[in-house]
Amino acid sequence: MKKNRLFFHLIALPLLILTLCAGAWAKDIRLQLEADDDPNIAGYRVYYRAANPDGPFDGAGADQGRSPIDIGLSLESTITGLNGQVYYFAVTAYDAWGVESEFSNIIASHWTPNVTFPADQSLHSPREVAFGWETPPAVDEVIYYKLAYTTDASALEKTSVAQAHQGGALLAGMSVLALAGFGMKSRRRMKFIAPLLLASFIFLASGCGDGSDYTGIDLGQIGSEFEWDTSKVEVLSDIVQTSHTVHNLEPSTTYYWQVVAVHADGVELGSPVYSFTTEAF
Repeated sequence: MKKNRLFFHLIALPLLILTLCAGAWAKDIRLQLEADDDPNIAGYRVYYRAANPDGPFDGAGADQGRSPIDIGLSLESTITGLNGQVYYFAVTAYDAWGVESEFSNIIASHWTPNVTFPADQSLHSPREVAFGWETPPAVDEVIYYKLAYTTDASALEKTSVAQAHQGGALLAGMSVLALAGFGMKSRRRMKFIAPLLLASFIFLASGCGDGSDYTGIDLGQIGSEFEWDTSKVEVLSDIVQTSHTVHNLEPSTTYYWQVVAVHADGVELGSPVYSFTTEAF
């Protein structure tokens, strides 16, 4: 009975709090847990993974070993030896019988901007719209922000991540077609497969297949660099404050926007894409 009670209790595991200090080539990640007063907890496990928040949390590279790292009953732990990538962390609790809870909240090793205004799908005067986002924690160095807005909802998905996903799908499609060709007679097979093999080689040699580290990540959330089509997207860069005001937008128009934090180590993390509509004059 105690096992079941503990298991269901731990589904509501307290929030995982993260602070970090960054070095030139590696990061030391300091994790802090909120205390849980359940006497049946025997310890905690820290799970981590680079680049992808969707799991499985099977990361490697930390001095403390592969994921998960057992930290016992300690409410604080420092993970060392990780490189400059974005890492995602979650914690579970377990009891003396080995029953393990679900993951706590998932947190990232870099700060992601949380928008404060304008509210999503809100209505605003076209003469002046103020954008704002939260201030990052002092331990996470953000050197500047990018603010991007557009009337084309799909334009903000045209980042380096989106291109990587499209390239992976194209390469996979060519591979499937090439395999299908093996069922043909030899002469027809070569006529069918040769162009696909040549196209695949050119595709990979040109670097279009790069970006596999980001497979499965929601578009617009993370990327080595956000590359919008500036013919469709207005991009304001080098913003050092956590707010910016834009004037004289088109009336009766819906705009889509996001803010990107550029960290000192080159990592860029963006908010989700939000929208607002301007009123008529």
